[in-house]
Amino acid sequence: AAGLAHLQGHVQENLGMAMIFTLITEAKEWLRTQVAISTQESPEQERKRLEAEEEARRQDARRHGTPFTVERFQAWRKNFEKEAAAAKERDQAERAARDPERALRVTGKAFFLSNMQKDTSYVGGEERGLSDDEEDY
Repeated sequence: AAGLAHLQGHVQENLGMAMIFTLITEAKEWLRTQVAISTQESPEQERKRLEAEEEARRQDARRHGTPFTVERFQAWRKNFEKEAAAAKERDQAERAARDPERALRVTGKAFFLSNMQKDTSYVGGEERGLSDDEEDY
């Protein structure tokens, strides 16, 4: 309706001349200005749009989490091993406090590992030079 009123004013100005090109040009220009006016955001609308975009970015980051990289894994692993060692030491200290005699005993795993370090004669399935035939007897 506003566009039609705008064109009516130009029709009255150009009465008696070839005006189709002039009217089309004026209609296009009027439409461009109306679209430009309608697409301009007020500062309040722009602030709301930016907040919505920021929230969408945060939601996307929450959904996908932190990217997994070798460096991050190494940092996590180092921290995890440090925490696990501290927990193991606390556990051993608690056990030693509860039963001091038991704390001094060697576990089977510790015994096995200490023997493996001392005795290297077990290599490749043969023990102390015995052949396959002599192993079972």
